[in-house]
Amino acid sequence: MTPAEAAMLLTVAASFDNRKPDPDAAKAWAVALEGYRFEDCRDAIVRHFRSTSEYLLPVHVIRGVKAIRKQRLDDHPLPPVPSGFTDAQELSWRRQMRDRIANGEVFPIPELPAGAPPAAVKALAAGWRGDR
Repeated sequence: MTPAEAAMLLTVAASFDNRKPDPDAAKAWAVALEGYRFEDCRDAIVRHFRSTSEYLLPVHVIRGVKAIRKQRLDDHPLPPVPSGFTDAQELSWRRQMRDRIANGEVFPIPELPAGAPPAAVKALAAGWRGDR
């Protein structure tokens, strides 16, 4: 998070609670929100003010971002693991895919042909959810 991005977030918050953003606050928020995506932070701010009138602090934004990321992971399970990976490669792939999904990337769910046997449906669903 850059101070410029944090300043934009403070401007969003100011439109809800009339705070007076300044460069020092933007620097402090940039430090507090380091590692979090601007888009997720902005969405967390909007969600915050939709549900409470509590004065917004970085900790509220962080909690909101974590909830947004968790919801994405709950809504969009991992796609099937490509074959041929070693255990270490599979672990790395799973971590990367979780990060991509948590960041908002969506992957299409593979479709089975009509009349596929139940075992194929079950195997596909298990691979899609990561139940291996």
